[in-house]
Amino acid sequence: MAVIRRIESQRSFDIGGIPSTQVDDSVGQGLRAVGGAIQNAGEAMHAMEMRRLQSQMQMVEFGQTEAFNRWQNDNALEFGKAQDEMPASGDGFTGNVSKVFTDRSEEFLKNVPDALKPKFSELVSTARETWINKAAAAEVDQRNNWYRTGVTERQQILQNQVFDDPAMFDAAKEDAFRTIDSSGLPPVEKEALKKKTEEMFSLAVGEREVRDAEANPSSATGAASRLGVPAAGNDAVDVVVSKIIGVESGGRANAKNPNSSASGLGQFIDSTWLSTVKKYRPDIAQGRSNKEILSLKNDPQLGREMTKRYTQENAAELRKSGMPVNPGTLYLAHFAGIGGAKAVLRSADDASLANVLGPAVIKANGFLSGKSAGWLKDWAAKKMGDAKGVPASTGAAPADPRYANLSLMQRLSIYDNIQAAAQRGETAIRAQEKAQYDAQKGALQLGIQTGEVASPQQILSSPMSDADKATLLSALRSRQGDAALTQQALADFQNGSLKVDPYSSDGKKTVDAVQDVISKNVPAEQQQYATENLVAQTGVVPQSVLNRMRAGLESTNVSEVEAAAQEAARIAQINPAALSRRDGGSEVQKRADDFNHFVKNLNLTPAQAAQKIAEMNDPDKQRERKALEPAAKEFRKQLENDDLGSMFDENWLPFTDPNVGFTEGQRLGIQAEYLAIAEEQFYQANGNVELAKNRAAEEMKRLYGVTRMGSSATVIKHPPERYWPAESNSLDPHAYARDQIVSEIMPLISDEEALRFVGSTQTGINQSSLDQTFLGKLPVADKGRERVDEAKRQMILGSLQIVATPETDQMIKSGKLPGYAVFYADGNGVLQTIPGKLFVPNIEPAMKAQQQMIDWAQDDRETLLEDERAVQGPDGGRERTLDTFLDGDPLTGRQRLQNLPPNVNLQPPTQRQELNDQRQQLMDDARNSGILSPGGM
Repeated sequence: MAVIRRIESQRSFDIGGIPSTQVDDSVGQGLRAVGGAIQNAGEAMHAMEMRRLQSQMQMVEFGQTEAFNRWQNDNALEFGKAQDEMPASGDGFTGNVSKVFTDRSEEFLKNVPDALKPKFSELVSTARETWINKAAAAEVDQRNNWYRTGVTERQQILQNQVFDDPAMFDAAKEDAFRTIDSSGLPPVEKEALKKKTEEMFSLAVGEREVRDAEANPSSATGAASRLGVPAAGNDAVDVVVSKIIGVESGGRANAKNPNSSASGLGQFIDSTWLSTVKKYRPDIAQGRSNKEILSLKNDPQLGREMTKRYTQENAAELRKSGMPVNPGTLYLAHFAGIGGAKAVLRSADDASLANVLGPAVIKANGFLSGKSAGWLKDWAAKKMGDAKGVPASTGAAPADPRYANLSLMQRLSIYDNIQAAAQRGETAIRAQEKAQYDAQKGALQLGIQTGEVASPQQILSSPMSDADKATLLSALRSRQGDAALTQQALADFQNGSLKVDPYSSDGKKTVDAVQDVISKNVPAEQQQYATENLVAQTGVVPQSVLNRMRAGLESTNVSEVEAAAQEAARIAQINPAALSRRDGGSEVQKRADDFNHFVKNLNLTPAQAAQKIAEMNDPDKQRERKALEPAAKEFRKQLENDDLGSMFDENWLPFTDPNVGFTEGQRLGIQAEYLAIAEEQFYQANGNVELAKNRAAEEMKRLYGVTRMGSSATVIKHPPERYWPAESNSLDPHAYARDQIVSEIMPLISDEEALRFVGSTQTGINQSSLDQTFLGKLPVADKGRERVDEAKRQMILGSLQIVATPETDQMIKSGKLPGYAVFYADGNGVLQTIPGKLFVPNIEPAMKAQQQMIDWAQDDRETLLEDERAVQGPDGGRERTLDTFLDGDPLTGRQRLQNLPPNVNLQPPTQRQELNDQRQQLMDDARNSGILSPGGM
C-alpha cells in the first residue's frame, strides 16, 4: 500500500524574511509510475504476441518454400522422363509438358495457406512458364535434329547413287534440295545444307573419276579441263610448292640441316620422307630398304613430287580442322608438321613456342628460341612472300559444271588424285602384263627343261621379245646339246670309260647329269655303288651327293653324321682330290679326315667317331676359341721344328725325304704356312693336339706335294703332276711335259753357256764333269749339235724349278689346266725364267696315251666276256658286270641308258666279277710297268 507523506508547514524565525512552504508530490509520481508500468507491460505482451505470430508465419512460409523446392525437383525429374519419351520428331512435347505442369501447379497451390497464395502463385506460375519454354526449345531441337538426320541419311544415299552413276548428279541434287526444303529447319541452315550437299555430290563425282582412272588410265584424259585446273606446273599448289622449296633448300637437292635429319629439296626429316614415299609411291618403296629410300632424298624430281603431295595432304588436314588454308599456313604445316601447325594456329599469339612445339623443335631450329606463336605465324606468311597472292579457293571455271562449287584446292586435289590413280593403274596394267609375259616365258623355260618345248618354232611363234626369243633359243640348243652329251656320258659310264675335266664346269655338269639319271632310275639300295663308280671314273663328286654328305656331317644327329662320314671316307679313298674339287667339299674332306683319324689312329668305333664329330658341331664349343689362344701359341711353338720333308716321304727307305722347296726362302714360306694351318686347325679341333696335327698334315698334303719335274724330288705347292695328265703307258708319266719345258728354255741359252756349264772348249769336253748317262748319250766322234743340246738339257734339268703362283691357284680353282712359273740357272748361275708367261704343257700326247689305254682295256674286257661265255656255254647263266649294270651288254644290242626302265636291277659285283677285275688289274699293272707290251708278251 502506498504511503502518502504528510504536508507540513515549517517556519523559522527570520526577521524580515518570507515564510517557506514545501508541498510533497510523491503520490502523484507513484501513480504515474504505476500507470507507466501497466502500459509497458501491455506493450511487452503485444510485442511478444507479434513475435510469436511472426515466427509461426515464417515457419509456415519456410515449410511451403521447402515444399516448392521439392515440387521443382519433382518437376525436373518429370521433365527428364517426358523428354526421354519424346517422339523422334518432338511433336506434341510442349503441349504434354504444359498440361502436366498445369495440373501439377494447381495441385501444389491447393496446399498453400491463403496468406501465402499470392506469393507462391506467382512462383508456381513463373516455374510453369519456365518448364513450358524449356519444353518448347527441346521440341524445336528434337524436331530440327530429326530433320537433320533425315536430310543426312538422304544425302548419303544420294551420294552413293552419284558415285555409282555420276550422271544422276542433277537428279540427286534436286532430290536432296527437295528434302531440305520440306524440312522445318531455319532458312540459313537450309542454305548451308544445300551447299554442303552439292559439295558432297561433287566430291563423289571426283572420287568416281579417281576410281575409273585407276581401272582405266585413259579416262584421266581431259581431267584438267573438266576440273578447271592447269594440267601441270602453274596451279596454286605448284606455286606454293616452288616457294617452299626455294625457302627450305634454295632449290638444292643435296641441302642438309646440320641439326636434324632434314635434307633434300623439301627438307624432309627421315620419318616424314619414309611415310610420304611409302604412301604415295609404293612402286618406288617396294623392294627397297629404309636406307635406300632415304638415299632418294637427293632425287630432285622425286623430292618435288613428295613436297607437293605433302603440301596437298596438309591442305586437306587444315581444311578438315576448320583452319585457314593459304600459302602461309601451308608453309607452317610443312615446317612444323601438321600437328605443330595446328597447335600454333590454335594458340594465342603471345603463347611461347617452347610450350606449344616442345623443346626438341626449338633445339633443331635455334632461331625459334624465345619466340611466340604469333611471331611464327607472321614469319611463315612472310616466308611465302609473293606466294601470298596465290588464290586458295578460286580458279578457272571448270568445264564440268558439277565441279563449279568446289574450291581450287579441292579441284587440284581431285586432279592430282586422278593423275596418281591413273599412274597406279598403268603400273598395275604393266605389272599384270609383265606377270602374264613372265608366266609365258617361265612356261617356255620349264618346257625346255622338261622336253615339252622341243622345236624352235614353239619359241618363235610365242609373244616373247626378240631378246628373250634369242635367249630361249640358245637355252633350247644348249639343253638339246646337254641331253646329247648326257646320253654319250651315260654310254661311256656304262662302258667304264667316262672321263671329264674334273676342274671345268662342263665336266662337273656332266657328272651331275649322270648322277641325276642314277638317282631317278637306280634302286636306292644300289645307288651308293653306282655313285662311287661314277666318282672313280671321273674324279668328281656329284653336287647333290656332296650336299647330302655336308648336311649329315654338320648335323648333331650321330647316326646322320656316321652315315655321311663313312660315305665321305669311301669317296676320299676312291679319289683323295675329288671332294675338294667341288664348292663346300673342303669342309666335307676335313670331317672325313677327322673321322678316319678317330677310327684308325684313336681306335674308336665308327659310332664313337661320329659322336665326336657331332659334339664338334655344337656352336657352344666355338666360343671356347678365345680361351684356347695361350695353348694355341704353345702348340705352334712345338711344331716349329717339325720335319716337313718326312711328311711327304712315301718311301720306307732311309734318306729319301724330298727337299722342302727349291730354296731356303721357299722352305721358310712353306713352314710358315704349315704353322698357320696347324694353329687354325688347333682352334677348329677345340684344342685337340693330335687332331689338329693330323688335320694340318692332311691339309698340307692337299695343298702341297712332291714334284719330280726338276733334278730332285721337291715339295712345292700344287705340284703339276696332280693336274697335268699322265701318260698311262710310260714309266715317266710326265716326261712329255718336262721335255716341253726344256724345249721352251733351250732357245734362251747360248751355246757358249752350255759348253761352259760342262767345262768344255770349242773342240772338246771335260769328261770328268759329266755323268755317265750324259756320256753314254754322246757318240765319241760326234763334235756337232747333239752334244751342245744335251749340255743345255743337263744345264736346265740341273737347276729347274717349278713354282706355283697366285695365278696358278686361280687357274686351279676355276677348273683350268694350271700354268707354273719356270726358273732355271743361266751360265753364270743366275736364276732366269721364261719371259712373259706361265708354262702350260700341250697335253695331247698324254690324252692320246690315255685313250689308247681305254681302248686296250675295252678290248681286254670283250676278250674276258667271250672267255666267260665259252666257259658257261650257250645256256649258262650270265652275271652282269659294271659294264652292263645300267645299260645291258652292248654285245647283245639291248637298249641303252637313255631308255632305262624305272626299276633297274643293279647288283653288286659277284665273286666271278671280282676275280675278273683282279685279273684285269694285274694285266694293267704289267702293261704299265713295261713287262707286257700292248701287243702281248
